[in-house]
Amino acid sequence: MLFGTIEVNPEEIIRIPAGPIGFPDYKEFVLIVDEYEYPFRTFQSLEDPTFAFIFVNPLIARQDYKVDVTANDLKLIEADSIENVDVFVTVYKTGDLKQITVNLLAPFLINTKKQIGYQYVVPNKKYQKKEPFLQSND
Repeated sequence: MLFGTIEVNPEEIIRIPAGPIGFPDYKEFVLIVDEYEYPFRTFQSLEDPTFAFIFVNPLIARQDYKVDVTANDLKLIEADSIENVDVFVTVYKTGDLKQITVNLLAPFLINTKKQIGYQYVVPNKKYQKKEPFLQSND
């Protein structure tokens, strides 16, 4: 268990009906915000205490990041508009801060009003699965 035993308010449970890509059996998560880990967040599975993703707002990694969701995408998470949707990307951490990468190709879209989400795949291949978290200013 990553955080030991934690109490979860049922209203904070985020459902991913199809499960994350490659993990269809994991459907309930909680987003854990720890001020000492900012800007990172933990997306902790409630089915398996050893399974979690590290999330970050994609705009921190790349200021020009944009996902073009369709009405069908919004329907999947029961959202009326993109304003009620938070977008997160997964982080691949290593011991070296310069080696941290983010998956900009397959972000998670989460309807913040209904706590429903899914992992969206950007169709235009504009982004990569492993892009550097710290962009060079060269």
